[in-house]
Amino acid sequence: MNKIPKVENKQFEGMKMGVLKKYVKAFYINNFKTKTIRNKNKEIDIKFSSVGIKHLLHARKSGYIKLKAVTVLDEMIENAIFLNFKNPDSNDTTGIIGYMNFEVFVSIEGQNHYFKVVTRLTKDGNFYYDHSVKVIK
Repeated sequence: MNKIPKVENKQFEGMKMGVLKKYVKAFYINNFKTKTIRNKNKEIDIKFSSVGIKHLLHARKSGYIKLKAVTVLDEMIENAIFLNFKNPDSNDTTGIIGYMNFEVFVSIEGQNHYFKVVTRLTKDGNFYYDHSVKVIK
């Protein structure tokens, strides 16, 4: 059984969405920008990019949950389990070979949430975190 990342951060209490997004963007830039995390399940290195945070900051459904999970994003990627590979859509850039979908459980303030994490595989052979996270309770 993989480790379940935990978010127990009381600093989020009462935080409005706009303030939370600013906090998360700064946290991502300070802690993950240009960082690489090894996924234990597939034994691949996943790089962080500016695309991942842009997608995350436009979260609509379950926005607070997705945003709070950024504080344990490194643990999520490290412990995520591979689900499947998806070919690129016709509107994707030509540099994308496809997407690897992963799953991971995260405990946020005492409640477990299921996350689907997507990484994109590019023609240069690199995997990039592309925070298309879907939260399923």
